[in-house]
Amino acid sequence: MITVSSPHLDQKDKKLIRDYSHFVISKFVKESLLDKVQIKIEIVTANDLDHYADVDDLKMLEAWCQYLGVFKEKKHFRIVLNAKNISKVIDPLKKYKKILIGLGHELVHVKQYLNGEMFDYVSGGVKYKGSYFDHSYQNSQEAYYDAPWEIEAYGRELGLYKMFITKMKGAEKK
Repeated sequence: MITVSSPHLDQKDKKLIRDYSHFVISKFVKESLLDKVQIKIEIVTANDLDHYADVDDLKMLEAWCQYLGVFKEKKHFRIVLNAKNISKVIDPLKKYKKILIGLGHELVHVKQYLNGEMFDYVSGGVKYKGSYFDHSYQNSQEAYYDAPWEIEAYGRELGLYKMFITKMKGAEKK
C-alpha cells in the first residue's frame, strides 16, 4: 500500500504521485511482495516537520528514504520529498518533474531493501549485494556518489520519469 500525504497537494495531484509510485515499484518488485509493504510518501516543507533532524535533512537533501522495519507483518518505508521542488507550471507532469525524479530515486532504494539487495546496520554500515560498506560512505560526497546503491538509483531516476511520461501521454491519446 502506498499513501501520499502533503498539505501542498490536492487529491488529484496525490493520485498522480501514487500512480507514479505504483508504476515504478511494480517494475522492480513482485506483486506478492507488494502486499506486504507500506510506503508512506510525504511531500513537505521544513515548516511542516516536527523533528529538528528532519528539518536539517530537508534543508540539505531533496529527498530521503527510511526503512522503518516490520510492523503487523508489513515492511514499512517513509519517503520524504521537498515540496519546494514543485514548479509553478500548470502541466502536472512538468510541475512535479523534480518530485517524481526524486521519488523514483528513493523507490529504487525501496526496491533494494525489498529484494534483499540492501541491508542497513546500526553502526551505519550497509550490506549491498553481498558486500559490506562501512559508514565512511556518508562522510564525503565522492564516497556517497560512488556507493553502488546510489549509482543504481541515480542511473534509473530520469529514465523512470521518462517512461512514465511516455505511458501517460499514450493514455491521453486513447
